[in-house]
Amino acid sequence: GASKNAVAAQHYTVRSDRWRYILYPDGKEELYDHKADPREWTNLAADPSSQETKRALKRKLLGMIGGALTP
Repeated sequence: GASKNAVAAQHYTVRSDRWRYILYPDGKEELYDHKADPREWTNLAADPSSQETKRALKRKLLGMIGGALTP
């Protein structure tokens, strides 16, 4: 229904002590290292050395929102 579409149109974010991960409905991702970059200037989502961190935070986020992003 309309409420599920509204939920799917949102972006979601999850934080750890060090990292912030953002997932948008179109699949775009952002990842920030708050220890090295507290103002979030450098998006590390595509950085090869950050992929394990990104996957872990994405799993955590998807577990929290359940099926909200699926049609």
